[in-house]
Amino acid sequence: MAHYHHGNLKQALLNAGLHFIKQEKPLTIRGLAKAVDVTPAAVYRHFTNKEALLAQLAEEGFKKMHQAFSDIKAPTAKERLFRIGEAYIHFALNHPEHFHIMFSRFDWHSETFDELTELGNATFESLASTCRELMSDETQAEWLIAATWSQVHGYAMLSLRKCTDSCEQPELFPNDAAVIRHLIEATWGPHFPDSDR
Repeated sequence: MAHYHHGNLKQALLNAGLHFIKQEKPLTIRGLAKAVDVTPAAVYRHFTNKEALLAQLAEEGFKKMHQAFSDIKAPTAKERLFRIGEAYIHFALNHPEHFHIMFSRFDWHSETFDELTELGNATFESLASTCRELMSDETQAEWLIAATWSQVHGYAMLSLRKCTDSCEQPELFPNDAAVIRHLIEATWGPHFPDSDR
């Protein structure tokens, strides 16, 4: 019989939620309650519904990603952009469940969760502001933002699914850093700054 948890139930529920995502199991309040051996009523004391729990996990993810971006030390904006790309991929590989929730399982633009939206915007701005610093032309800067995020996110998804590992030409993917630098520079060609800024 389920009983009320007397430890850190909220964290136990968050951990259980991550496990459900990792195992690709349907996430329900009843399932969470059973996983941590409490009643559904005890779960509702911490989360009004499963979306609230997913939002909390997404917030955790954006906090970790934003911190990773903030910790980057680079001599130029160009180098910082490369390292943001690398950090993005490393975050996805090291925190796959959070990454999945942040971008696949939850709409972080929802007006229901203001803190989540704020964290998501702040994290994105780390990349966006670096692109604007590199490109004096506003239109080019916006294109660089869209292209860079698309490339980095796409490569992160391929890496998570081990697609790059099974490629018949592994020399095309020597390491994450090399791939990201090549993608960004190749996309912009002559428009990308030759000298570091």
